[in-house]
Amino acid sequence: MMIFNTFSADSAPTRKRCFLYALRLCALTMAPVATAAPLTAEQQIQSAISKAASSEVNTSAAQQNWRIVKTELETALPPEARGLSACPMPLRTQPVANSKRVLWRLRYEVSCPADSGWTVTAAVKASVIVPVVTSVQMLERGRTIGDRDIALSEQNVALLQGEIYTSPEAVDGMIVKRRINAGQPITAGQLDQPVLIERGQQVMLIASHQGIEARAPGEALKQGRKGEIIRVRNLSSQRVVDARVESAGILRIPAMNAQ
Repeated sequence: MMIFNTFSADSAPTRKRCFLYALRLCALTMAPVATAAPLTAEQQIQSAISKAASSEVNTSAAQQNWRIVKTELETALPPEARGLSACPMPLRTQPVANSKRVLWRLRYEVSCPADSGWTVTAAVKASVIVPVVTSVQMLERGRTIGDRDIALSEQNVALLQGEIYTSPEAVDGMIVKRRINAGQPITAGQLDQPVLIERGQQVMLIASHQGIEARAPGEALKQGRKGEIIRVRNLSSQRVVDARVESAGILRIPAMNAQ
């Protein structure tokens, strides 16, 4: 007599395996879900002023054509921030009224708009590294700047005063107004446009009106740099007019004076 054993899904070993699997599944589904701890008031303030300062830095960079290499933000909170309750609503952040906006110290007023809210003043110190035009050697007053005098070097522009240059072409051919030390970033206040027109020089006057352009010879009555308006005698009419220096020997009469 032959005995055949039939093993189905309901056999004892299989039932045991299914039971153990179910236990493990239950353990996984019942495990507590990790949640992020709520931010403290200090953390909320730090986040708010860092975001505001980053926006100010980016705005300055766009306005002045900076190519930022690196930005670092250091926050400074008042001591009372430690004892504040976390705000249940988004914080309101705005620059401190009448405060000078300098990147090395940006001050903000931060407030919690909840019923039991609070207001504090906090600051951010920004470090903004940008390639700027720098002198590679000492440049004496009166020197005309050339390619060999300058280079780009990375500087923290938050610490620099005055208008800086980020393109060597912008200063090429300009005149040093006062001595610039080697390695020093070059600012607009240290430079002058070159003299393009000398007093008594024979020049060409250009006037435009309703799409018609007229030219006449003239005599400069004053020295002039690019963009300056100087007095010029029209040698054809002997009339003295104001004209803007455009380039060497060329001046343009403003439209109102040309009529």
